[in-house]
Amino acid sequence: MVRPTAVAVLLTSFAVPALAAPPPSAPPVLEKRLVLKDTVELLVPKDFVAMNDDEIRLTYSAAQRPSVAFRNADASVTIAVTHSLSRVTQAQLTSVRNNAVAQLRTAHPQAVWLKAGNQSVAGQPGFGLDLKTGPDKRASRLMLLSTSLNGRLFTVTLTAPVAQEARWGPALEQIAKSVTVKR
Repeated sequence: MVRPTAVAVLLTSFAVPALAAPPPSAPPVLEKRLVLKDTVELLVPKDFVAMNDDEIRLTYSAAQRPSVAFRNADASVTIAVTHSLSRVTQAQLTSVRNNAVAQLRTAHPQAVWLKAGNQSVAGQPGFGLDLKTGPDKRASRLMLLSTSLNGRLFTVTLTAPVAQEARWGPALEQIAKSVTVKR
């Protein structure tokens, strides 16, 4: 006859492998994905799903709706890629950056700015913005990369909760650096 304590020990030993899964704070596993009719490649966390049209409409305002967006299971971390209809030349990017900075300063007056300047985006001249939207627990890390792609504004926006920055900060940096245009 098996004693109840022996059964508990056996059950516990079988449950241990399930506990070996990476903790929620482990860095995400990234994989290459193609977007915009396979013209742009970027790294996306393996467990992210593409948002459907209804999710995009609920998450983004009409003026800022991306061409494609990915999210984690609870939608707290998102990656949005936009190739807008707005015509933008390389020469106009400084003006576009200044407008974006002004809009973000208005929307997030308490933001902590980490970066706002020119940088290469997908191998082309562009700009990058990086900020923490505020001091409270709901603050997000927001990274925005923009350039002119085929004469139209191309933007990648990455967001994650500041409270999870230890996990997501390095991943966002890696994703931002991974954006390439397939020619």
